[in-house]
Amino acid sequence: MENKSRNSKLPADAEDILDFDAETAALPDLNDSANLNHIVLVELPATSDSPPKPHANPRLEFEKFTPPILSHFPELPWGSSAVASSRSKDKPYPNEYWSNVIKSIDNFISLDESKIKIGDIMEFIRKMLRNESDKRFYALEKFFGQTPEEEQAKIVRTIKGIAQLVKRGPELFPKGIPMLKQVPKCKVRQFYPEAQILDCNMTMSQEQCAVLLANAFFGTFSQSKRENNYNRLSFVGIFCGTHKQTISKLHFTFEYFSRVLESMPTGVVSFRRISYGRTITSERRKQLCTDKISDCTLSVSSTEKIEEFDSHRHMDFSNSYIGGGVLGPMGSAQVGGNSLSDLSRNDCFLFDMREDE
Repeated sequence: MENKSRNSKLPADAEDILDFDAETAALPDLNDSANLNHIVLVELPATSDSPPKPHANPRLEFEKFTPPILSHFPELPWGSSAVASSRSKDKPYPNEYWSNVIKSIDNFISLDESKIKIGDIMEFIRKMLRNESDKRFYALEKFFGQTPEEEQAKIVRTIKGIAQLVKRGPELFPKGIPMLKQVPKCKVRQFYPEAQILDCNMTMSQEQCAVLLANAFFGTFSQSKRENNYNRLSFVGIFCGTHKQTISKLHFTFEYFSRVLESMPTGVVSFRRISYGRTITSERRKQLCTDKISDCTLSVSSTEKIEEFDSHRHMDFSNSYIGGGVLGPMGSAQVGGNSLSDLSRNDCFLFDMREDE
């Protein structure tokens, strides 16, 4: 699977015509170890019987752009830098925050499912949050209250399973997560004067994607605004939402987790970012705006769901973070969330897309 998108808004100023050829559009070769602009976080080849094993010592550097593209960021909740005052190597978890997370998870998992109420769930989530929040979880309360009593136990079991996924973070990401950042045109022109294209790829397992989303569910990633063009992944906004769409998002979220907890998918997901060194011309822009997408008939409906139709292709109209819209309090990237749920994980490592990426 490839997370590949190009924004429709194009720059007004133009220098050269840039064609997106078939070779550039091809998926990255997972077995091409010589490609230094493709980072693979799992051991390959893998079988379809079980999820690929995480790479014990993955290369976390792209070819020529380590300073502008890659940093060990976002700050992993289990990383030693999360709490600078607690770095004892004798402790099983190297920072105070993460050790408290593990303790909270173990305490919650030990509770009797039949006696757990919504108040217990909200208290548990607040203990897990990296950044404290005194907001009321309106949507989560409403969602739980609307769920039949016989189904509430399933939600509790799912939340316990999500918490277990959180604990696997250090195991599945032993060295960190690379970032696919914006790269200035001048840098692309400097290092790739002939191709005028920087093509960076990152591949991880669907299991690793699930672990990232589990941490987002409990808000364990730092939410500090160190960089404005980076959209940190957290479900707190959904839990606190008052719009009716937030209930639908919670339905999808619990359905996704219940499925992966029942049977973890065994595939891999490749995230790709292409940056241009040249600017697309006005002539090329007109061509892109008039070219046919396909021979399919396109229909738009505000009342019907894609899932209700057979043999229909899915199209994702997403935002500049490509998949982040599904987490907004109002917006909803339906296909990005429902059909390509793994793609919403790139909020963890993707800076927003420029108009020419």
